[in-house]
Amino acid sequence: MSLNKHKIIPLIESYYHTFTPLERTIADFFIHNTEEQDFSSKNISGLLYVSEASLSRFAQKCGFHGYREFIYEYKQSLTPGPEENIPNFEVSEFNTYQELLNKSNALLDKAQIARITNLLVSKPRVYVYGRGSSGLVAQEMKLRFMR
Repeated sequence: MSLNKHKIIPLIESYYHTFTPLERTIADFFIHNTEEQDFSSKNISGLLYVSEASLSRFAQKCGFHGYREFIYEYKQSLTPGPEENIPNFEVSEFNTYQELLNKSNALLDKAQIARITNLLVSKPRVYVYGRGSSGLVAQEMKLRFMR
């Protein structure tokens, strides 16, 4: 599994609700850590008072083959990219939007989207209802389906 920079934190957050309390402790560490350090399984397991096997299971639950692959991607997310000449307020705004996009992308379930698409295509009629602003969205959806 190869991720772009800064996608690993949203990925961990997207699986957070499925974690056991022990795995949440591990997740919290990686979510809130901001500095480079010794991420060997021996060091982190000693630091968090968990077993090395728990670290491996955590990494697998996040979709990686093992802890080494997870740590490789995690270290990549810690290294800053090249600085751009953008004013400070624009950088923070850009980073906020980028984080939202990364979280949204990590939450996408492509299999579910494919199932919904197949359901919509297989039906002769699809009714969309809404009231108020949802009604406007329903009208827009109707127009898009008609195209």
